[in-house]
Amino acid sequence: MSVVGGIVAVMAATTTTLVGHPVTDTVTGCRAAVADVRDAPLWTLGVQETRDALADLVALEAQLTELKGRLIVHGREVAIEAESGARTPGHWLAHATRQTRPVALAAQHLARSLESHPEVAAAMARGQVLADQARAICEALDALDERADWLDPDQRARAVAQLIGYAGEFDAKQIRVLGRRILEVVDPAAADVHEARLLAEEERRAEQQSSLHLYDRGDSTHEVRARVSDLHAALLRTMLHGLASPRHVNAEHGAGGYDRRADKPTAHRLGLAFCELLERYPTDRLPTNDGVTATIVVTIRLATLEGGDQAAALSTGERISPGQARRLACEAHLIPAVLGGESEVLDLGRARRLHTRAMRLARLVEQPTCEHPTCDVPATACHAHHREAWARGGTTAKHTLEWLCPHHHRQTHTTDTVRRT
Repeated sequence: MSVVGGIVAVMAATTTTLVGHPVTDTVTGCRAAVADVRDAPLWTLGVQETRDALADLVALEAQLTELKGRLIVHGREVAIEAESGARTPGHWLAHATRQTRPVALAAQHLARSLESHPEVAAAMARGQVLADQARAICEALDALDERADWLDPDQRARAVAQLIGYAGEFDAKQIRVLGRRILEVVDPAAADVHEARLLAEEERRAEQQSSLHLYDRGDSTHEVRARVSDLHAALLRTMLHGLASPRHVNAEHGAGGYDRRADKPTAHRLGLAFCELLERYPTDRLPTNDGVTATIVVTIRLATLEGGDQAAALSTGERISPGQARRLACEAHLIPAVLGGESEVLDLGRARRLHTRAMRLARLVEQPTCEHPTCDVPATACHAHHREAWARGGTTAKHTLEWLCPHHHRQTHTTDTVRRT
């Protein structure tokens, strides 16, 4: 007898002494049965018995998850959350069982999906469909109902049966892919149109959900977390794998630059490739803001360029090592931050009204943010404002330029004053 068979046998013996509802008796018996085999030695289990027990346990988990879903739906009907003040049964479940809210609310969402698709719930109750497979099937059926409401009952029933049948062959990720083309089973002629509409909707949603966060770890590194569409993920992956390829790495860093033991680029190698991609992106492809390209200015002393040990400063506030600065200087188009030098004209007096790019870059070195004392918007997102209005005789020079974010620039012209520390 397998482990699961033993559990079922103990449950059968246990439930005969219980007098509650069949569901509560089953739950109680199941817990007691599992507790009884806690110390059972496993060394007597053979290979095939172990395989069978693991497969049966996975199916049992699916059956218990379906039962939990039905209880959650029933809990909504009897308002189990009312006395606690929780908003939903899922919130009550998280609090009462010490689960995290995302886990409990995900269970509640699955319960609602199974309620809407009883065929999937029945298959899950038989242990034929796992929880993540059920989510994928329900998502496919929801999309089908939304975009192919012209299907007759027989066509939809064939689609449901096909998707449930996939659970015996494919995992949830594969079912999601197959679910997009489920119409090929019931209406091949409409499949391409349906998939095109589905992909267009997914791409629109992906664009809305795209995000990127930079977290300063405080150790001279940042953690980058991004969410992008499949297309842009494929583009980035292709670029990074190109930069991380053995031929490119060896050409850039010598024959020892690539770990030949790795079958594919490591996370470390891809991270270095991402940094290289950022450094190599052509600056002439970047947009300009108020006349200044999205540019980081590195302030570095001539002595450092010649081999000195003084750190260099970035216009964004960070500092980099002399070696890093010299490396960038070898590849970058340098704009000397020399006030009054002959290389750039920093003061045009009254000759023109708008500040030049040279003035803006020079000011960027001195002031990296909005100059309102309560604001830290980067200067690259600010407007160049005359400290003294040009129309009132103010000059156009580097020292008359003041960075103001759009909000404080608008406020300044409204109140005709700028608060300064």
